Amino acid sequence: MKICPVCQAPNKDSNASCLDCGHFLGGTPSVDDQAYLESQLNRAARKGARRKLLLILLGIAAYAAVQLFFLYLHQSTFGHIGFWFRQVWLSIPAALIFFFPYDGCYSRILRVMGKPEKHLPEYVRIGLVILGVVFLFFIIQHNYQMLNILPGQTPGVNGIYS
Repeated sequence: MKICPVCQAPNKDSNASCLDCGHFLGGTPSVDDQAYLESQLNRAARKGARRKLLLILLGIAAYAAVQLFFLYLHQSTFGHIGFWFRQVWLSIPAALIFFFPYDGCYSRILRVMGKPEKHLPEYVRIGLVILGVVFLFFIIQHNYQMLNILPGQTPGVNGIYS
C-alpha cells in the first residue's frame, strides 16, 4: 500500500495516482504498517460520519426554513397562523421519512434478533425518498392553495378545493 505524500490517503500499490487528490505516486514507497492502515481507516470513518451529520443538519435547516417561510406567508396573508398550525402536522411524516435513520435501525434490529447485519435494499431507500417527496409536494400544494384564497374568505374544504 502506498501513502500519498500530499493528502496522506492510503492507495493500492498498483495505483499510479492518488484516488483522493490525483497526485502522481510513481516514486512513493510501499507501506506495510498495520497500525497506520487502521488509523487511516478510522480517520476515513470519522470523516464520513461528520459528512453525514453535516448533511442531516443542512437538511433540517432547509426543512425549517421552508416551514418558517410558510409560517410568515400565513401570518402576512391571514393575520394569524391558525391555518398554518392546522397543516403543519402533515410535515411530520415527511420529516421522519427524510431524516429517520432507517438503515441503522434495521441493522440494530437484525443484530438484536441474532441475524447477520445487513443494509436496507436500495429499492427500499429510493421508495422512502419518493414517499418523502410526495409528502412535501402535498404540503407545498396545500400551502399554495391556502394562500390563493381571497382576503376575507375563510379557508375550508369548499374554499380551498373548489
